[in-house]
Amino acid sequence: MDKNNFYKPLKLYIKTFSFFFLVILSFQSLNKVALCQEEELHKRWLIKDKPFVWGKQKQYIDVGLQLDLFFKNEIFPKKKYLVIRTIGNGTSAGTMEYNKPLHRGFFQKAVTIKITHEQTPLKLIGMLPKTKNNQNSFESASGFLSSITASYGPYNTYIFPGLTYSIFQNKYTRNYKDFSVTIDHNLNGEQWSYRLSDEKGEPVTRKNTPQRLIHCLFKQYFCTRIIKLPQLATGSLLMPYIESVYAIDDDLKGKINFTVEIIQYLQDIKINKAYIAKTREICGKKYFKLNLDLEKLDLRKEK
Repeated sequence: MDKNNFYKPLKLYIKTFSFFFLVILSFQSLNKVALCQEEELHKRWLIKDKPFVWGKQKQYIDVGLQLDLFFKNEIFPKKKYLVIRTIGNGTSAGTMEYNKPLHRGFFQKAVTIKITHEQTPLKLIGMLPKTKNNQNSFESASGFLSSITASYGPYNTYIFPGLTYSIFQNKYTRNYKDFSVTIDHNLNGEQWSYRLSDEKGEPVTRKNTPQRLIHCLFKQYFCTRIIKLPQLATGSLLMPYIESVYAIDDDLKGKINFTVEIIQYLQDIKINKAYIAKTREICGKKYFKLNLDLEKLDLRKEK
């Protein structure tokens, strides 16, 4: 038997099989891309009031919120995503009454933002600044994306090699030379704290103020001077950027209540004639009580 005649059917079979295999592979790729490019339902709310001015120095909080609700038509699981960011001009200590080596105050020592959602179905999946505690440079972002990859398996079943979320896009680094950022969260909420740093870059807290800001021979005693404070503490605007992303089950109906609280801490330090440092602290608060209706896709701010 001629070898050419023997191999012709085999070659034809291989070519035919290869052709159909490539067609099927292309079809799978198209489906895979289509699955990742389902349209999103996106709704945005901007919550911003007049600046909250308080105290003799006219210190103020001018921080609002941007809330975005996304819905991805993924194969599994279908979810909504709520993204919360801060907007506005920031916070300021106003015009300080005293700013001399032996008496400085009231200066801006810290700004804390708390998001509380007790007993709600919000599941935290990401928060920024994403930084180690006590560092004063961090990443923030300007976008949100969730994606899923899948392909066909036997008997038209789906094979999920991995569910992947790219929560934040367009990342860029913000630097605060004079403030450090710390983050914390639990089941009931999240918290971001911007704290004034000392000359060594360490954050200043209520307990360690004398050691961080005052030159003393022994704790609060035999003090000679208060260190020079940065502009973000003495009157310039500090913008406390925060971003958080929450997942909500798609079949969940009803309303979600949560509170966003912005707290500005100011401090006064005075060294008296006995060379003892005395400190005082005051704070101003601004908060938003929000109600998200998942059925009507409506957000209301309670007065």
